[in-house]
Amino acid sequence: AALSKPVLFGPHTANVADIAHQMLECGAALRVADEEELETALGQLLGDPERRKRMGGASYELVSSGQGAVDRTLDRIGRLITPEAG
Repeated sequence: AALSKPVLFGPHTANVADIAHQMLECGAALRVADEEELETALGQLLGDPERRKRMGGASYELVSSGQGAVDRTLDRIGRLITPEAG
């Protein structure tokens, strides 16, 4: 996704459910159920450069929008915590 490429993943995404959902919602990814669906999806993507470009752009936008989230969160927490004077 960070390289502006479409993402394909299988049905088991429980430990990355949020990002998988976001990627599907914005059109950055496809979920495939098995090897047959993977082969079909890859064939379709290889034959449709415009779709690959759209999906890759959506992937990159999603990843870019989340960059810096940890730093922003730590900054906000830091402003809420007042260090004790020694």
